[in-house]
Amino acid sequence: MTSTIDNTTAFVNSPMTLTSVTIEPHSTKRSRQMPLLICAKMQKMLEIAMIRPLVIALLVLVCPGVGAAELLPELKATIAALDQSASERNLDRLTGYFAPQFKNGDGITLDQLKTNLTSLWSRYDRIEYQTTIDGWEQKDSDYIVKTTTKIKGLKPKDKTDFVLEAQISAEQTYRKNNSRWQIVSQNILAEQSTLRSGEDPPQVELRLPQQIGVGRNYAFDAIITKPLGNSLVLGATFDEAVNANNYFRERSVDLVPLRAGGIFKIGSAPFQPGNRWISAVLVQEGGITIVSQRLRVSTNFTGNQYTPLPDLPNTRRLQPKAPKNL
Repeated sequence: MTSTIDNTTAFVNSPMTLTSVTIEPHSTKRSRQMPLLICAKMQKMLEIAMIRPLVIALLVLVCPGVGAAELLPELKATIAALDQSASERNLDRLTGYFAPQFKNGDGITLDQLKTNLTSLWSRYDRIEYQTTIDGWEQKDSDYIVKTTTKIKGLKPKDKTDFVLEAQISAEQTYRKNNSRWQIVSQNILAEQSTLRSGEDPPQVELRLPQQIGVGRNYAFDAIITKPLGNSLVLGATFDEAVNANNYFRERSVDLVPLRAGGIFKIGSAPFQPGNRWISAVLVQEGGITIVSQRLRVSTNFTGNQYTPLPDLPNTRRLQPKAPKNL
């Protein structure tokens, strides 16, 4: 059973790795107010370089941070070599620091990692990584390192920049193979990313819990922080499972006019544990913003859920439909 967000028209069974998105707007005369963005009513393919930050996190690019001085010198040298290899886009040298039996929590294999990185690097002219070590522990002969990585990608295109900003918290296990430290496994603990395109894309604040219990409802808000004035806003949301098949996939997004300054919905987590990508697309005349966050669905989670903002005048949150076949 998949999770649902109420009454959205943008669900795709397939947010964020680099991909292309076909945007098909809801039929509306007001769409003519956005000729720069909705050329030919958006029937053409827009090359929106969404990123599932997890692909970048696989690089494990780490610069010295908290706890880094306490790591073994050999392991610090390995991390520095990973950083240099990725910055130079040297795939063979980089993947040499991954064990052949490398496992990722989302099901990514080493061969898939190589394919994803090649695709990622081809989509941006420049990608900057800034990673800090949050902590580490030794387990037998392995070292488990927790990191937080901030990524910024830029691709100028016809005087309109595609700007990616993402943050990923991950946990990697390093093991020594002969004389070389290699990454044998990785799990993503949290991730969020934003892609902006256009001269003045909407500034969006995303409010969504990082973890939720199975079968629980949660608030999902994508709020445009600047006053709208008379500007028309189109939007859509989509929710998909985190797995290897959904990393790079073309999808269609059916945009609909929004009555408020953002998207305010209630989602329903599936009744099985796992990870979901929850995303929102917001379009104004000045540009496009896509935000996405990983939602972890757990059987062991009992903490407080995110408290939503008060509903705006003349709006209300629609409750999700009752699940079927329970």
